[in-house]
Amino acid sequence: MPTSNNNEVTLKEIRETYYSLRNFEISNLWQRSVFLSAILVLFYSGYGYLVSKFLDEEAKNPLLLHELCCAIALLAIVFSIIWIMMAKGSKAWYEVYENKICEIEESEELKISEDHRMGSKCIPWKLDQCLLTNHGGRYSVSKLNILIGKVLLINWTIVLIIHYIGALLHFDHNDCRNCIVNTIILTIIPIVFLTILLTACFNLLAKSNALIKEGEEEKITAHQLPLSNLSSTATPPPHTIKWRHLGVFTLFLLAIALVLRQGRKESFANSESYPQKSASHHLSSRESPGKDA
Repeated sequence: MPTSNNNEVTLKEIRETYYSLRNFEISNLWQRSVFLSAILVLFYSGYGYLVSKFLDEEAKNPLLLHELCCAIALLAIVFSIIWIMMAKGSKAWYEVYENKICEIEESEELKISEDHRMGSKCIPWKLDQCLLTNHGGRYSVSKLNILIGKVLLINWTIVLIIHYIGALLHFDHNDCRNCIVNTIILTIIPIVFLTILLTACFNLLAKSNALIKEGEEEKITAHQLPLSNLSSTATPPPHTIKWRHLGVFTLFLLAIALVLRQGRKESFANSESYPQKSASHHLSSRESPGKDA
């Protein structure tokens, strides 16, 4: 008499497991965003306090305020990038579970009709894109979560650029006491900013080894071949040129900073020489009537 194996896992159980994992990922999608939003609220509060100091007429050191605003903006940019990464990573994982569910539901063993499979046509009662109606809209909640992170990233990048330019304009090269310190700070800010952007763009610190694109399996197997089978003209891996790009962008931004600083020096020199010229012209105009007499 045939005995059934109790350790055998059926497709139905696997399907239920994937559904539970998908629901868990979607429920945690916004919970992670709430955690990051609390941190970003603190950054906005600190930035608002510093902006209130700019409005004060007795602001003694505007350069320091600009540098502090740049520091807050850099931290906020980091957490905005983390927001985008977490939202995109969560979206990637629940799409993995949805693909697995679609593959399972297509099998003839479960006998699920095509209308009740995941990925079938979803038709609500009413659908429009008007923001003033109460009907459903064709919007992706996960994409909106990613969009919030993009808006925050653009916002804080603009704040960083504005206050960095303000710091360059308020930089006084005649103040020898803090000239070296401020020069180092103004040099570090663009380097840190570009390092953050390039690290995020190339995904150097938060890359998932479990997620791969379609067609990457062939690339992985090609990298695992012996060196004798590889062509001598193979292109170098992209990691070897990342820091070169960072150096080029840094030098470009430093050149812009030096140009702005040189322009400020020339304008400052012209503003000092103008009162001297006007005073000497005033004295010569007072002496000329006596000579004529």
